[in-house]
Amino acid sequence: MRDRKAARSARTRQRLLREARRLFTTRGYDATSAQLVAERAGITRAALYYHFRDKRALFRAACENLENACIESIERAVEQAPDFWGQVDAATQAMLDAFLDPAYVRVVFRDGPAVLGWREWHAIVGRFGRHQLRVGLEVAMDEGLVPRRPAAALARVITGAINEAGLAIADADDPKRARAEYGAVMDALLEGLLQPSQP
Repeated sequence: MRDRKAARSARTRQRLLREARRLFTTRGYDATSAQLVAERAGITRAALYYHFRDKRALFRAACENLENACIESIERAVEQAPDFWGQVDAATQAMLDAFLDPAYVRVVFRDGPAVLGWREWHAIVGRFGRHQLRVGLEVAMDEGLVPRRPAAALARVITGAINEAGLAIADADDPKRARAEYGAVMDALLEGLLQPSQP
């Protein structure tokens, strides 16, 4: 009985998140009410508040959900890469691909900082990607694959450049063309930052 109740609760939460992502993407945070999300999900507003304290908490969960999906796609891309340099390229390109998704751009990068505040938003978008990059860079430095530099600072600079490139892709008249151009620029940037200097 308890397992069925937990499974039903999990399904309801996922349905709420799905509808919230859809509405936050198409209407934006300000124009989306908790009542509307509940109606679209087919539940009462009281049931919504059982899962989420308020609309902001629902938005935060949707933001985290989209960021987690992005990280999962990056991890899948990295797993298929044959070596460190392939992993760097795969991770970078997968991160840029995320900015072709209107939901990711609108919820995470457009409304996210305004709704959640810079510090909380930055913690969400940096929790996984930047941390994983820092750890990967530290391992690569220990193995002599890249020059030894402050790994945390390097990871922040790289993710900052990727985010800026991603927003430029999202704003472009031709996002697919911009995606190719910024992908090539990021490859060149990372090669300059990470390739050991020739003696």
